Amino acid sequence: MAPVRDSFSHALALLLASFAAVLLLSPSVRAVTVLRALSKEWRGFNYSRAWSSKEAPKRCMAYPGIICNDKGIIVGLNVSNTNINGTIKGISALTALALLDMSSNPIKDVTPLAPLTKLVYLNLQALDIEKAPDSLGNLGLLKHLNLNQNYLSTPVPQFVTGLTALTHLDLGFNDFSGSLPPRFGNLKNLKKLVLSHGGDALGGKLPPSFSALTNLRDLYMNDNAFGGSIPAYIGSFISLSYLRLSNNMFSGNIPKELGQLKNLQFLGLRYNSLSGSIPSALALLSKLTYLSLNYNKLSGSIPKQLTLLANLQSINFESNYLSGTLPSIDRLKLLTDVNVRSNYLSGTIPPRYLALPYHSLASNFFVGEISYKAKNGSAICQSESDVDNNCLRLKRWDKKACGKRPPQRSADMCWTFCRAASRLGTCGRRGACVPASLRKNDSAVAYAACKCQKGAAVTADNQYCVKVTKVLVRKPCPANPKCPSSSTCEPNFLSPLGYRCACQKGYRPVAENYWTVTKCVLIQV
Repeated sequence: MAPVRDSFSHALALLLASFAAVLLLSPSVRAVTVLRALSKEWRGFNYSRAWSSKEAPKRCMAYPGIICNDKGIIVGLNVSNTNINGTIKGISALTALALLDMSSNPIKDVTPLAPLTKLVYLNLQALDIEKAPDSLGNLGLLKHLNLNQNYLSTPVPQFVTGLTALTHLDLGFNDFSGSLPPRFGNLKNLKKLVLSHGGDALGGKLPPSFSALTNLRDLYMNDNAFGGSIPAYIGSFISLSYLRLSNNMFSGNIPKELGQLKNLQFLGLRYNSLSGSIPSALALLSKLTYLSLNYNKLSGSIPKQLTLLANLQSINFESNYLSGTLPSIDRLKLLTDVNVRSNYLSGTIPPRYLALPYHSLASNFFVGEISYKAKNGSAICQSESDVDNNCLRLKRWDKKACGKRPPQRSADMCWTFCRAASRLGTCGRRGACVPASLRKNDSAVAYAACKCQKGAAVTADNQYCVKVTKVLVRKPCPANPKCPSSSTCEPNFLSPLGYRCACQKGYRPVAENYWTVTKCVLIQV
């Protein structure tokens, strides 16, 4: 039996050596002695098993949450969610610990952990810590440190930058303030960094040393106050598979260098102040499955090259200043949802968009006829299709699948004032509803109107084209028109005032009624 026992001991030593390589140096602290002491000190931690010192190596490995070496010395301890609400001073006796999980306990002071210098894995998530003691900087062998979901309100502690062996650092869901430490780049071995919801006051520009974190695979920095331009050097993080910078204050262009991230699967940049166009270099991200750029200030057209990303499953460009037409997505077989609502997109809607399980195309300038029956035969009912606030006509309705067709006054039904009005209207048989921005080269005009046939004119409420029975004379604008600042007066015999106000170039309306704008603001590009 000796060879078997020696083989087991050797295998166990190799397994635990991957965490610390320090087990042979462990002090002679027996598992049974320490656990009995801790069970008395930690209120809520119930230790009912008892074994003799001779049985310690065998019984220790069988106890849930405890790992011992072949001498019965504790090298791993998991007391997660055991309601430990007393002092944890007794744990300082476990100086051979390599793995420790104390998460989800009402512990306020972790200073007694400082002597555990052989720790490689430390999970302190969801405690009641208000300040991380600098003495944790003594844990120089740490590879995994989790301080997520605490009450840390100071700046990110400086001692973290001295833990150069770290490969996983989670500081998310705290209330940090200030900027990242200048020496953050010392953590060159980091593979996963989590700063999500680190604090509304955690921000500023990323320190220059951040460029040294080239081994990162997952970078979560969303929901903070980081600002400035997105550094181009992130394109050198070639192992990156997950990049989330959403809900920050980043501005400027999206760096084309992001196209170098060949392993990137998730790119989240929503809720920032990014401007310029969507770089076509993103089409080089062949493994990308999720692309979120919504709620920025991006302009220009949607690059057709993005339709080459065969692994794309979700696209979200909502609430930008994108214009032009929708590119074909016939090649994107895995795509399940697209959201481009609240932009300045125009033209017709390719049928493939309406066939997606989820699509939001509302509040644009799309025109033409749409069918609520996809080419593959699956019915798309109106309640499932978000295409409102456009200028579209309903061509086909699947009565069998969708029930009774919703009422409409004519086959030429469209949405009047596509972005401003919420009520349906029709131009009747003598005209068609078209976006005003298509009839006039002014992107600040954010509504549509009826374009009437020859011999017809639109009514004052802009809902119907009626036959002209008398000559209508267009009068010039009055000397002092009631127009808001940054707007100009235009003659309009259909308006009750005899004129309408339109935002000047470079401005967009934020308030309007059915015939004129009432407030204009500068377009931030």
